Amino acid sequence: MTSDTVTPCPDCGLAHGQREGHPPPALVHRARDYIAASEWTFAKTMPDNPHWYVVRQRAWGTSRELGEGHEALFELIRWFYYLRWWRGRGFRSIDLDEFSYWIMEDGTVINRKPADAAGWDDESRLC
Repeated sequence: MTSDTVTPCPDCGLAHGQREGHPPPALVHRARDYIAASEWTFAKTMPDNPHWYVVRQRAWGTSRELGEGHEALFELIRWFYYLRWWRGRGFRSIDLDEFSYWIMEDGTVINRKPADAAGWDDESRLC
């Protein structure tokens, strides 16, 4: 796998990997609605990687709509990702609007930080 620059797709506006084609517009719309409606918590225990996160259980505990939104954003990242590297570990990521979003392996936590923020190990890798 070679390093490539990741740029927003001209067809869907999402910076994503190439492995699954383009995401369904309805999935992107649901993910955006969830992003806007969620309370993002600053990860104060990681000052060397400033970012925010949301937790699946909190979303489902708030409303079914937020729970389904969390699942939509998770699925968007899970299937349409590119790899971002931090401390030698690859994370499934997408760039949507002004933020990079990445998931932890079990999907419980979704993280985000400004797409132009520094701190990743090296160039992103398209999948």
